[in-house]
Amino acid sequence: MELVSDSSEKIHDLEARIQGLYTILSIHPLFYVPSAVYKNEKVYTLTRRNEVFNLEKMNNKCKEMGGYLVEIDDAEELEFVASKVASITKNLVYIGTNDVDEEGKYVFYNSKKPLPDGLKWKAGNPDNYGKDPGEDCVNLTVAGMNDLNCTSNGRFICEIPIV
Repeated sequence: MELVSDSSEKIHDLEARIQGLYTILSIHPLFYVPSAVYKNEKVYTLTRRNEVFNLEKMNNKCKEMGGYLVEIDDAEELEFVASKVASITKNLVYIGTNDVDEEGKYVFYNSKKPLPDGLKWKAGNPDNYGKDPGEDCVNLTVAGMNDLNCTSNGRFICEIPIV
């Protein structure tokens, strides 16, 4: 009985990996998927070029691929994604977190869930620098998250679940 259970688990794992590879292969050429940017049954994609950021427009582009603007769930995911991004680009890279609806209350654009406590922010952030129109969106750096204007020019990351 244990052999059957082990085999079923291995088959499930292989099916998940095949689905992940299929997802990667079907991603629109606008996005760049470096090898090994697959973790915890998710694929992370990064746009190839800078453009003026717009939360709704960018999330819709992610949805076209079966995903959404990346939602950082914990410190481990933040470190993983930030290090991958840093190895690819030095440009601004937006994530799916904002405080558009209520200043200082950061939520994910797609799920509307609050940003988990304890995630690393860049020193002095969030600071809402400039005050008007303020800094309601978030970008990723190796030093931590940073709040910035939602209409800055940059790239963005999609998170695509594969199971």
